Amino acid sequence: MRSLNLSQLSLDGFNLPVDFLHLAKRLRSLEDENTKLKRLLADAMLDNAACAP
Repeated sequence: MRSLNLSQLSLDGFNLPVDFLHLAKRLRSLEDENTKLKRLLADAMLDNAACAP
């Protein structure tokens, strides 16, 4: 069985490493957005807890 280097593969004309790089950047962006949303939710929950009797 012959092993292939990822740089030798292509999918729909796109070089897979370039596609992986794009996906990695998108993942990082989504992780950053998720972190911001979690902080907003935590702040809102703390505000609600502080206002509760």
